[in-house]
Amino acid sequence: MRYSVVTTFVTAIAAAQAQSLLNATARYSQLSSFNNLLSSFPDIAASLITNISTSEQRQTILVPSNEAFSDYRQRNGASISSLSSSDVGNILNYHTLQGALSSSDIQRPSGLISETALRDLTYARRENATDAGDSLPQVVFISSTETPAGRKIKARQISALSSVDVRSGKGNEVELEQTPGNWSGGVFYVVNGFLTLPLNQTDTMTSANLTSFVQGLARTNVTEGTNAAKGLTCVCPNNRAFEAISNSRNNLTDGPGSLLATLTRHGLTGSYYSTNFTDGEMIQSQNGYPILVTRRNGSIFLNDARIESSNYIANSGSVHALDRIMGFLNTTTNVTTPANDPIYDNTANIPTPPPTPSPTADETSSGGAIPTSNATGNRVLPSATETSASTGGSSAGATGAGPAATGQAMGGTSLGVKSVFAPDLGSSGNYQFVGCTKDQTNTLTTALQALYAVLLPVIEDAKSSQAHRTASYETFMKDADQAQFVAEVATNVTVGNAMYAAHPPFSNGNPTLVCAKHGMFNLNLPDGSKKDALVRCLETNLAASYLYPTPFIMLCPVIFQLPASPPEDGCPSMNTKTNHYFRKHIDGDRAGSSITLTHTTLLFHEIVHYYLYAQPGYVALKPEALNINAAWKLTPEQALRNAENYVYYAYSELSVFPPSDRECTAFN
Repeated sequence: MRYSVVTTFVTAIAAAQAQSLLNATARYSQLSSFNNLLSSFPDIAASLITNISTSEQRQTILVPSNEAFSDYRQRNGASISSLSSSDVGNILNYHTLQGALSSSDIQRPSGLISETALRDLTYARRENATDAGDSLPQVVFISSTETPAGRKIKARQISALSSVDVRSGKGNEVELEQTPGNWSGGVFYVVNGFLTLPLNQTDTMTSANLTSFVQGLARTNVTEGTNAAKGLTCVCPNNRAFEAISNSRNNLTDGPGSLLATLTRHGLTGSYYSTNFTDGEMIQSQNGYPILVTRRNGSIFLNDARIESSNYIANSGSVHALDRIMGFLNTTTNVTTPANDPIYDNTANIPTPPPTPSPTADETSSGGAIPTSNATGNRVLPSATETSASTGGSSAGATGAGPAATGQAMGGTSLGVKSVFAPDLGSSGNYQFVGCTKDQTNTLTTALQALYAVLLPVIEDAKSSQAHRTASYETFMKDADQAQFVAEVATNVTVGNAMYAAHPPFSNGNPTLVCAKHGMFNLNLPDGSKKDALVRCLETNLAASYLYPTPFIMLCPVIFQLPASPPEDGCPSMNTKTNHYFRKHIDGDRAGSSITLTHTTLLFHEIVHYYLYAQPGYVALKPEALNINAAWKLTPEQALRNAENYVYYAYSELSVFPPSDRECTAFN
């Protein structure tokens, strides 16, 4: 009962503060429409106050004037009060800023990025703020400019399909009155229009009139991957600059001279705004090219390209417009050669990304080529469906079925030899990392440490006598005589023992995690075509793949966007009426996905593949059983060959399972 009392108390505080805001704004006749809206949605009025954190935090509310309500009705043909409560809630959350902003705060010469209370994943897909995968809240950019009529304050963001921005091709800006009003929870400012909820990257680019860049994404078939990414900044050359290269470039995806390479070179991982581009900072494009930030005479340059308009807020980050295609930086001299220099008329002359300068303790640089191999053990998120042209091995697609095995025991896809650049090298214990950023390295190190802690009791359980072994073992590993083998696999995972030949300088034969970047290597598909690994990642929503018979495990960008580990309530439960495991409210439409679709468990799955394929005579299970019910129904011999069974065994903590001889009637 204590929890309900506390909840009621907090709700009472929120309601009182909401009333205080209503009382404060009621003194302004031009805000009567806002008061009427809050009175019509009392629950939203209360949640508006508590969404950021505790009732003690002060907030800034951007209050639309009556003029803003009239303008909204005129532009949309209906009043804002006709929207659903969830839509109204998202709009008002976007008008709720963290902290009580003073007049001096909103008049900073360089502008101000302010986080809001908007966290709905439709509109806020920035970087993960927690290990559970929660995104950072959405932001607005506030800037002030001098005009003949005085100083204007603007809160800028950009919309896509539902506002005048699309019609005019410009960002949506609302003017903000400089003098704040006070209420018990902070301050409020009157604005003359509604902020428009941010949408995806390509809609944002279109609204900013960067249509040539959008067309380039479509030509290279990466529109969907671009819009699906979390935490992405696109620095897009304007139409005039980009049209020439986009229309003339026939090489779409092959190597550093391709159109895709140019597009990826203008993508940055993370949310960059004009306020956090630091003079002299060296950042890196998504495909590894160095970018030098220079602030000069009020302008921001990325290598030789000037940002001519900035801070278009997209749901996953931001978009900035450049006056040209970025040139190539020589990190020794810090001199940039323009991208349109005649030397690059032959795209074969375009340089490859150099090693990252000034390696940290976690990162070192070296050269070499990743050797030829075969790809297997692929993990694809449920929204994707594999085709016969995909990399071989397991698939976690919507149907749970993978392509038929070809070639050797795993799949027929190979990794093309292609030394494009010398990627960063790093390690954690016996595990090695190739081409991973420092943030990715830290994420992988944390995941390996978490996996170590999970597997210690698993090893102890597998080594115990059959009478003392958990029901989890009987359910998912089944064969009591193979418990020692299961314990050895788990032990190898915790240690990272080497099972394959060394591939200097990348790997000494231990499990080696390769963070896919454009131009790093090609996958040779069964139909004879070649596909850049990163392109394949984006096209198929691939998360990870073990590359047999090498020590390499390829990691795609999407794996770093997933939760770190299964939720505390993610363990499956048995429905005794239907005799199957299912957590609909957690798993969606695939039972067990709350366990398996995290970057720690996906990593575990692929490392198990590394050790299973090292066993003499091993033949992979085709297709893999990924659904927890399908994994449960496997024979003992099949269970030992199915990597997902090891995952379910390690992460299932229940002691009650149905008899092993009972037919599972669940859908898969």
